[in-house]
Amino acid sequence: GLTVANNTTYLVDNLAIRIYPLSQWLTVTPAAGRILAGMNQDLEVRFKALGMMGGTYAGNVRVLSNDPDESPLVLPATLHVTGAPDLAVNPASLDFDTPFAGATLTRTLTVSNPGTDDLVISGITTTHATVTVDATSFTLPARGARNLTVTWQPTAPMTLAALVRIASNDPDTPVKDVPLTGEALIAPTFSVSPEALAVTLFTNTATSRTL
Repeated sequence: GLTVANNTTYLVDNLAIRIYPLSQWLTVTPAAGRILAGMNQDLEVRFKALGMMGGTYAGNVRVLSNDPDESPLVLPATLHVTGAPDLAVNPASLDFDTPFAGATLTRTLTVSNPGTDDLVISGITTTHATVTVDATSFTLPARGARNLTVTWQPTAPMTLAALVRIASNDPDTPVKDVPLTGEALIAPTFSVSPEALAVTLFTNTATSRTL
């Protein structure tokens, strides 16, 4: 069986463990019956890979009967599952709002793999020079996820309409685009004149100056 322990030396902070049941991939129908002398009965042995990770699974078909020398009869069964990775992102798009030109803004994009085999991210690029990402390639195990930091540094007033483009081994969507939007505005400025004030007054008098 599986032993899950806490407060032991092999655990580290922020370690997450996902436990999920293994589906019943091998079934036999009918599960019981009676065969008359001289007769035979066909059984349906069903293999099902629904929701299973890629890999090879071994099991047995056990036939229990009142045969005095052939019970139980054990027949080995093997299932090889070809897994498939799946690329998902959240959120589907990123909005950088309306910062002032010269600012640095970051947004978090979660890249996940709800598939059944390793997802290999082979390249992450952007379609605008002012947008960068903190990682360009990595591998996610099945049902794994990681955060991607997307940074926008507009150096001048501009409208952002760009993409984060993610290439992977997802068989259905080998390239996924994440739209980026934003509007960099001119930062307000001010000045004063004169840049210094100096007056000379007699006691018990007052004056004013225009700034």
